[in-house]
Amino acid sequence: MDIKINPKKLSGYYYPPSSKSIGHRAIICASLSDGVSEISNVDFSDDIDATIDAMIEFGAKIEKFKRKVVIEGIFYREKSARTLDRTEAIVNDTQEKKYSIFCGESGSTLRFLMPISLLFGKKTEFITHGNLINRPMDVYFNIFKDEGIEFKIDNNSIIIGENKGLKNRKLYIDGGVSSQFISGLLFYLPLLDFDTEIEVFGELQSKAYVDLTIDTLEKFGVGIENEGHRIFRISGNQSYKPSQLAIESDFSQIAFFAVANELGSHVKIDGIDVPSNQGDRAILGIIKDFKVLDDNMIFSDIIDNTFVLDGSQIPDIIPILALLFSRSNIRCRVENLDRLKIKESDRLESTVEELKKLGYDIESGIFGGRFCMEINYRSLSRKDNGKMDDDLIRVSSHNDHRIAMMLAIAATVHHCPVIIRNAQCVSKSYPYFWKDYKILGGDISECDLGEKL
Repeated sequence: MDIKINPKKLSGYYYPPSSKSIGHRAIICASLSDGVSEISNVDFSDDIDATIDAMIEFGAKIEKFKRKVVIEGIFYREKSARTLDRTEAIVNDTQEKKYSIFCGESGSTLRFLMPISLLFGKKTEFITHGNLINRPMDVYFNIFKDEGIEFKIDNNSIIIGENKGLKNRKLYIDGGVSSQFISGLLFYLPLLDFDTEIEVFGELQSKAYVDLTIDTLEKFGVGIENEGHRIFRISGNQSYKPSQLAIESDFSQIAFFAVANELGSHVKIDGIDVPSNQGDRAILGIIKDFKVLDDNMIFSDIIDNTFVLDGSQIPDIIPILALLFSRSNIRCRVENLDRLKIKESDRLESTVEELKKLGYDIESGIFGGRFCMEINYRSLSRKDNGKMDDDLIRVSSHNDHRIAMMLAIAATVHHCPVIIRNAQCVSKSYPYFWKDYKILGGDISECDLGEKL
C-alpha cells in the first residue's frame, strides 16, 4: 500500500498509543503468574498480538477486549486443574506437545520467549518473518551450546529441541548486542529452583529497556538485584503474582509528533509530561537542548563545532531525530549507531537514503570505529530543502515502521507531495498511525485503504 501526502502542518489533540515495550513485558509476566491479571490501555499492534498468541500457545488464557486483556496465568490454570506444583503440572501436560510460536517481525517476542520456552522442556519452533531471522541471536545460541541444548535454524524458523532447561548458575552476556537477551533471561531465571547471576561484559546497550523489565517484574512480585547494570543477581524459586496494570503512553511514538511540533505543527500531546522510565522519553530533553542551539546560532557561527549525540541508548528515535537535525542550521553527528544496521531494515542506511531523496545533507559514516550519521556537513541551512521544481517525490519505508512514520512527518514540511511506498508496515507497532495522522489534519490519500487504516 502506498500513501500520498500533500504538505500540510498537523494540529489538534493527540492521544499516544500505549508503550509496546511495557506491553510485551506485562503480558509475559501476567501469563507466567499464578493468578488472574488485568492489563489495561493496551494497543494491539502486530508485535503485541504475536506475544499474546505465543503465551496462549504456552498455556495462558488471554481474553482480548477493546483496550485491555484479562490473563489467567499458566501456573494458575495448571494449579486449578490439578494439585501438582508448577513444574510437574506443565511437564505432565505437555508430554507429546510441540509448541509453534509465530513471532512475525517482533524481536521482543522472539528474544523474550526463547528462554521461557525452556521452562516446558519440549520442542519449540519459533517462526519468523522478514529480516528477523537475520538479527543476531548468538548470545542465546552460545548459551545453548554450553548447556547442551539442541537447536537449529531451518529457513525462517529457530527450533529448540527437548531439554531440561539451564543448569549453570552464572551466565556471561555481551552487553553490546541487545538488552533483549538480558530481559529474556530475567523473565526465565527467577522460576528456576536455584539462584543465578548474569554478568555483563562490554557496555550494556539500551539500559533503560532492562530497567523497564526489572520494574515490570517487580509489579508482578519478582525481584532482581541490579548492580550497576554489570551484574544481575536473581533468586530462584520465585513466583509471578497477578497484577492490575495500566500501560503508559509510548514515548517512541510520541517522538514523531514532538518533532512535528518543532517543524511547525501544533499538536497537543496527551500525557507528555508524565514521568516514565522509558529511555525514549529522552526525546523531550534532546529537543529542548537542540532548540536552544538552533535558535541562537547560524551554521557559519559553529563551522568548526558539531552537535554530537550518542545514539546507542535510543535507537528507535534516531530516524525522527535525523529529520529534526537535518532541518536545522547546525552541523550534527549521531554516533554509535551499529544497532540500527540490524533492525527491521538497515535503519541507518534507510534513514540516510530517504532523507537524501528529500534534499537533505546527510550521510552515514564511521567515527571512532562505530557507525554514525553526519548531518549538514556540506551545506548551510537545509530548511528550504530539495529541488523546488519537483512535482512529486517518491520515497520508501523499506518495510520499516519507524522509517514510514518519520517520512510522514517529513512530508508535512516538504515543498511538494510525497508518496511513501509500503506504508502499511506501521501496523508492526502502531496500526492506527494513519488514522491519527488524518485526524490531526494530515492530507493523505491511500492507494489501498486496507483493514488497518
